[in-house]
Amino acid sequence: MSRNKISEWSSTPGSNTDIGGININEGCPPSTINNAIREAMAQIKNLQAGTSGDYLPISAGGTGATTASAARTALGLVIGTNVQAYDADLTTWAGKAVPTGVVVGTTDTQTLTNKTLTSPALTNGTITTATLTNPTVTNYTETLYAPAAGNSFSVVLTNGTIQKFTSNSNISIALPAASVGKSFVVIVAYGGTHTLTWSGGGALKWNSNEEPTATSESGKFDIFTFFSDGTNTYGATFGQGY
Repeated sequence: MSRNKISEWSSTPGSNTDIGGININEGCPPSTINNAIREAMAQIKNLQAGTSGDYLPISAGGTGATTASAARTALGLVIGTNVQAYDADLTTWAGKAVPTGVVVGTTDTQTLTNKTLTSPALTNGTITTATLTNPTVTNYTETLYAPAAGNSFSVVLTNGTIQKFTSNSNISIALPAASVGKSFVVIVAYGGTHTLTWSGGGALKWNSNEEPTATSESGKFDIFTFFSDGTNTYGATFGQGY
């Protein structure tokens, strides 16, 4: 067999009787030696250039392959499986100071705590227990809480800042404890000729110390607004007899 590339050479010296079809067996003509050396040099160069179809095994310091893709597979460096593909964003990120805690994504659903947002645009989001300084809020919607008709209700602000209670008999409404800066609206819808009684709110105070008289007429409703300074809750009639 003509030995046309290095992988066809034998590690047994006596078995190498030709190179590229040139006879180098015992007793070969002296004239073939020069050609044999030239052929060996050419085969070594082809190996270096990657044109011979040969490769160095990994155990010998090579890649075990003749193409870049096959080399990555042989070396266990398949892009997207064993190693991360190049990404310009990752290069940019590498230059950033390492953050503490959770990294914030742009499209992830995450819960953020103790973050400062500068000029944010919040779309369909929920902010809980936050301090907003000088925000501009456009076209916002407050949550309306409207439980089933009854005669005893408690204003729980986690349900919403607008609460509508419908009476099915004389009705009592308990306001939340006074808390600085809290404000809310209560709508009372009368299901009949029912009385209205208020409680809670710390010290509940009405304008001129006069609690408004309920409309108490079936099909009508009254609207009341409340604000707290932390000690007192101040109530006012927005409108009645709607």
